Amino acid sequence: MSDRYDLVVLGGGTAGLVSSLIAAGAGARVALIERERTGGDCLWTGCVPSKSLIAAAALAHRMRHADTVGLAPVDPTIDFGRVIGHVSHAIATIAPHDSPERLRAAGVEVIQAQGRFSAPGRIDAAGRTLRWRTAIIATGSRPIIPPVEGLEHADPLTTDSIWDLRELPGRLVVLGGGPIGCELAQAFARLGAHVTIVELADRLLVKEEPRASALITERLHGEGIDVRTGTRARPRRAGRRSPPGAPPPPRRGRPRSPRRGSAPGSRSPRRAPIPRCRTHPG
Repeated sequence: MSDRYDLVVLGGGTAGLVSSLIAAGAGARVALIERERTGGDCLWTGCVPSKSLIAAAALAHRMRHADTVGLAPVDPTIDFGRVIGHVSHAIATIAPHDSPERLRAAGVEVIQAQGRFSAPGRIDAAGRTLRWRTAIIATGSRPIIPPVEGLEHADPLTTDSIWDLRELPGRLVVLGGGPIGCELAQAFARLGAHVTIVELADRLLVKEEPRASALITERLHGEGIDVRTGTRARPRRAGRRSPPGAPPPPRRGRPRSPRRGSAPGSRSPRRAPIPRCRTHPG
């Protein structure tokens, strides 16, 4: 088989998948190189899991506020493990659409390997050298840990690893008030966690219009989220730790009764409940 291609795509996330399928559908000879699993951030750690979590949280919120449409409000029992099961089911349902099998059926050659540009018009992968007329780099991004002293030793959550949780943390600190930080903060608060957003800038959603930022901030405050803008995260000093079993700080907004998986001060046994929510355009 010839190793000459019309298009070689490096990365099997949303951009790589769409580019490959469109080009193959137009009759081009296409190879897609992915070192891990196709589907990328959107399928595994981004759009699909976050919107599935948001859907569950939004329903819980509507149940509590059913009186706004003339129905009796209900405080739902939250089983966070079942919520994450719903998230996993959504991923499993969509995964076949982003699978290597679907790509191959559409005429795309899928190479599971690390790709490396070795010369103009050439890329090495899986012990082969592929020659290309056009190449697309669609390798995506990954969350970073902010430079807070000692944070890297606390095993913080990121937008990649937060989906490993199986118990709702009693308290959650979200570092970053961009769109991802805000949506995850609101979802976890609606599911029963006591959430604080810490943002270095003087307002949330700095890439949006100030009025939109103010509206979102007001809504988050109203739902009991502690929003701290113009604030730099710093390590907790010795002697300032809350005693075991201490209740969380008071929440703003409508009081809520305790629910399963949201006992004050509880935390996942697997990870410390301090997620770093990546902020990026969109």
